[in-house]
Amino acid sequence: MKKIVFISLLLGLIIFSGCGVQKKVQINSSDVLDKNKTNQNSNKENNNNVKKNNGANVNSNDNNNIVDKNKVNEVEIKNFLFTPQNLKIKKGETVVWTNVDPVPHLIKADTFSSENLLANQRYSYKFENIGTYEYHCAIHPSMIGEVIVE
Repeated sequence: MKKIVFISLLLGLIIFSGCGVQKKVQINSSDVLDKNKTNQNSNKENNNNVKKNNGANVNSNDNNNIVDKNKVNEVEIKNFLFTPQNLKIKKGETVVWTNVDPVPHLIKADTFSSENLLANQRYSYKFENIGTYEYHCAIHPSMIGEVIVE
């Protein structure tokens, strides 16, 4: 009987010890405002970094991998098609191809050629001369495209 009373008291003590006193925490509005200012400054820095790095990471196998900051023309490689298939640009502008397909593609033309572009990889080429540039995928020859430089 004494063991049962002792165990009951011990269990009661364990249960009640878990119910500790809660401490109130006071938050000053100035603390919240300072935290918001810190978050805003951090967001501004991140936005500035995005602006500085926009278009800087482009894969290429030639010396034309610097994306022209003034005008970048995007071509998406998706569903075994170049979209847009025909693109008109100005002399000195850059075209960036992005492979959205899960399979590799290789852009090939008389004057430029990419490496194998795996999924989500990009290739860029800056067009310095006026003319019509026909290109295709060397792996999938039915994929064709054209860049007209004016």
